[in-house]
Amino acid sequence: MMEKTFSLLLIFFFYLTTLHFVWTIPLNNSDDAVVEMPLVTNNLKAPLVADLDVSSLNTQLKHYIDTAISKTFTGKIKDIVEHSQDELKTTMLTAYKERLQESKTLYEEDLAHLVGGFKSRFESLFSDLMENVTDLVDNLEEWKKGYTQTISEKYRPINLPRDCSDIKESNTKSGVYTIYIDTVGGKQVYCDMDADGGGWIVIERRSERKVKFERTWNEYENGFGEVAGEHWLGNKYIHLLTNTVKFELRLNMETKDGKDIYAVYKSFKLGDAASQYQLTVNDYSGTAGDALQLQSSGKFSAIDRDNDGGKNYAVGHGPWWYSSGSNTWLNDDQRDNY
Repeated sequence: MMEKTFSLLLIFFFYLTTLHFVWTIPLNNSDDAVVEMPLVTNNLKAPLVADLDVSSLNTQLKHYIDTAISKTFTGKIKDIVEHSQDELKTTMLTAYKERLQESKTLYEEDLAHLVGGFKSRFESLFSDLMENVTDLVDNLEEWKKGYTQTISEKYRPINLPRDCSDIKESNTKSGVYTIYIDTVGGKQVYCDMDADGGGWIVIERRSERKVKFERTWNEYENGFGEVAGEHWLGNKYIHLLTNTVKFELRLNMETKDGKDIYAVYKSFKLGDAASQYQLTVNDYSGTAGDALQLQSSGKFSAIDRDNDGGKNYAVGHGPWWYSSGSNTWLNDDQRDNY
């Protein structure tokens, strides 16, 4: 029976190969299924039946399919997978680059906003601080003046005159007297008891023009000349006087034709050295004309120190408070102004 089966199988495969006969085998779920089917007929036209081992065929088909897939599709799938991986890498890198650029842009915007806010806040704080410091300095300056005045009043020797108005209480004759501007010591001044009610401190006298007034900054700061004659009291002393109590300024002059004229300022103050002895005058009255008002808030200029902001008018016209070349040159050694 085995020989017949083998012969039939050979004939069956030969016939399939030669005639290209297409056939199908219905399979069940069992790998060990055996199917009987008619293959060819003999001369009597009776079908010959052969047994077909389906499990062996399944094994061969499976091996064939596995081999075909392994050889044909594995490389392609590998290429597809590698290509997909490359595309995925490229896509991920592009997306990452875009997100990184977006993050950088947002970071720069946030940083710029933060820096701008910080700068604005810092400027505001700095402005407030400067205002507070300015107010504090002003308050300290006012306190200093008040405290200095209080100390001067408290510890000033009894009955020692501070100015010519105190001298006037006991002496009505014009002349040289000693006043005590501060607690350091006395200062000799000329007290005019005749002009406008008396009690005036003479800070400048020029009547004979025998004393040279074209001098340096230090000379004008400390004073020069003879107190009883032509002299300049000294800017630092004028400052000390006018910053303790309120002072008036009176200018007595004589014209070329011998006419007496005058100018009075109800408010007169001289700043300290740090302010370049800045002049402040207000509330004019008199017959000479308000020429000095132009110099109010001006700084003092000497032949060796220019503070008028342009040409040094102190050279050739004498040290003074100048404003745009004003002609109030009472210290001019080259001209006769009174």
